[in-house]
Amino acid sequence: MYRDTGDPAGYSIGEPIYDETGGSIPNVVDPGDVRLFVKDGSEALSCDDLDLINGAGAITDKDWIHMKALLEKYKTKTVLEFGAGLSTLLFGSVVDEVHTFESQPGWIKKIKDLADEKKHTFYTWDPTKEFNPPSVLPKRFDFAFVDGPSGGQNREWSTKAAAELADVVIVHDAGREWERKWQAKYLEAGFEGPGKGGHRCHLWVRKELDEKLNPKPVADPGKPTFRMLTTTRGWGGSERSSCQIMDMFKAQGYNIELYPTGVMCGEFATAVERIGGVLVKKWGSWEGECDLAMFYASDTIFNYNKDMYTEAMPRFQAKRKTLMLNYRIGSAGRTEWTKGWDSYGFLSSALRDTFLKIYPDAADICFVQPPPTDLTDFFNIEPNYDGNLRIMCLNSQGDAKHRKDIYAMMKKIWQSNDKANSISCHHLHF
Repeated sequence: MYRDTGDPAGYSIGEPIYDETGGSIPNVVDPGDVRLFVKDGSEALSCDDLDLINGAGAITDKDWIHMKALLEKYKTKTVLEFGAGLSTLLFGSVVDEVHTFESQPGWIKKIKDLADEKKHTFYTWDPTKEFNPPSVLPKRFDFAFVDGPSGGQNREWSTKAAAELADVVIVHDAGREWERKWQAKYLEAGFEGPGKGGHRCHLWVRKELDEKLNPKPVADPGKPTFRMLTTTRGWGGSERSSCQIMDMFKAQGYNIELYPTGVMCGEFATAVERIGGVLVKKWGSWEGECDLAMFYASDTIFNYNKDMYTEAMPRFQAKRKTLMLNYRIGSAGRTEWTKGWDSYGFLSSALRDTFLKIYPDAADICFVQPPPTDLTDFFNIEPNYDGNLRIMCLNSQGDAKHRKDIYAMMKKIWQSNDKANSISCHHLHF
């Protein structure tokens, strides 16, 4: 699969890719050596073809990995698509039927010449008028993909048609202003979502189907309850930590309630499914007092003086509750509802000390510890201790998570060594 890397000659390849003998090839290869079979394996799509159909709005490798997993999960056989492109060919590689509506005849010609005529049907339509399905179109679809026409303001009727004809809907470019408007108008009432995944996709599943395939867990009244409040929109260190904490409390016999501060991305949803039994609830819908609770702050920290928090958090009750300030301080210690927690957690003593200057009353209830991480794979590695000592500094978010003088410390260690060549310092930036 093609991804725009900023270099016209650079391609990132994903499933289903084969060499000309049918064997698999590495994920990143010389573009001239790549062939993608799309017609029963008998014809190939070269990188020149991929370049021909790729555009600024094309799906990325991450989009396709996300969608392909959903196609498999929902046992998809039929796809309704708005907007012809690379996605059209990829859908054809894994499902039985793809019905594609495109407003530009030129795009239809490009894709139709590469598509499997046994699987693909193409239609031209006028997106300025409400969608009127042709009589030959199936009445229902397993899956719909809204990625056209170009310009979010023009996608009202494609979004409406997807909501009416399919049980599972993916909206591409879903975070843009007009796409959000059409999702709210046509999908929110009858679908569960949005589930975030890929680079810019929102997943919507018809409520009846979601309830059938994803029955909601039921709390055990005989068990204590742990509540996790946190962001779920990404899949970084914070989100992995909050999932690990929920998993640990579940292993200790707790009911788990999760209150996301916003949309949930696909990776986080997958982790929640893996944990199992997590009751995912709407922000602010908590009732009564739970046994234990944690607010894993991450980048929500900058909004604590806004209505979403100032109206809901004063009603939050727990026998013991921890505010985990893992990223920045923000208005914590100043905004009233952030005061009076049973404990405050930090990933560094520097961040703790900054907080105590703001809220000294918490001096006896602060703790510093590393994030909860499964180190099994790490301990399974057998390092080679021969050679130089290597000092590594991982920097993914500026200096937010380590001491301000970390580089001076590294330099001092290096300079203090009599054998300068035996120590090397590495700055890893992501």
